[in-house]
Amino acid sequence: MIVKIFGPPGTGKTTELVRLIEEVCQTYEPWEVLVSSFTRAAARELVRRDLPIPDENVGTLHAVCWRALGRPKIAELHIKEWNDEHPDYAITTEGNVDVDDPNVMPASQSEGSRLMGQYQILRSRMVPLDEWPDDVQKFHFVWRGWKADHEYEDFTDLIERGINALPE
Repeated sequence: MIVKIFGPPGTGKTTELVRLIEEVCQTYEPWEVLVSSFTRAAARELVRRDLPIPDENVGTLHAVCWRALGRPKIAELHIKEWNDEHPDYAITTEGNVDVDDPNVMPASQSEGSRLMGQYQILRSRMVPLDEWPDDVQKFHFVWRGWKADHEYEDFTDLIERGINALPE
C-alpha cells in the first residue's frame, strides 16, 4: 500500500500518518512496514511519535535505501579524495554531507562542480547517456570508474539500486 499525504502545516498530516501506520500494523508485521519522507524533519517527527515499527524503518528515501542496501560507502563523503585524485574535475563543497543530503553541490561553480551538477540532473531525469553533452559524458566515465575503484556509491546509485531491489 502506498499512501501520500499532502497539506499545509497544522492540518494533521503526521497524526493521520501515525493512525495509518498503526492500522497497517494490524495486517503486517511491524518490521514489514516502511515509511519514507521527503525531509529529515518529517522522519524525526514520526520517530518521536512512538510508532509500532522499528525506528530504522522510518527515514528519507536516501537514508532508507542506504540502510536497506547494507550501508554502502557514499562517494559524496569522499570529495576531498576525489579532488586529490582528479584535480581537473575538483568539486567544491560546503558544509557536511550525509546520506540524507543529496544536494552536495555548492553555489560556487568550479568546472567539476558544474559537471557534477549537470551529471546529477541528467541522471536523475534518466536522460539516455548518448544524449548527454560530451564533457558530461567524459565526467560520468571518470566518476563512475573512481566509484568502482573505491567501492563507493553516490546518492543516485542508492535510489537506482533501491528501486531495482524492489520485488516485482
